Amino acid sequence: MSDFKWLWDKLGKDKGKYIIALVLAILVSFASIVVPHMSRIIVDRYITGPNSVYNIQHDKMGLIYLIVFVIGF
Repeated sequence: MSDFKWLWDKLGKDKGKYIIALVLAILVSFASIVVPHMSRIIVDRYITGPNSVYNIQHDKMGLIYLIVFVIGF
């Protein structure tokens, strides 16, 4: 714990940047888990699934939302 306190004291005015970097690292880790899962849903539901034609015809917005989510991350 004293090592962290020492680091925190040495950061000085860059504490905000350090916190932002930590938050971004967490988001990147989250995206590395979520994006492949969303891609699997797109493939299973809209490309190779047994009802893929029906899903594309009747649930276009769901597909669009998933694609935008994957691209956004």
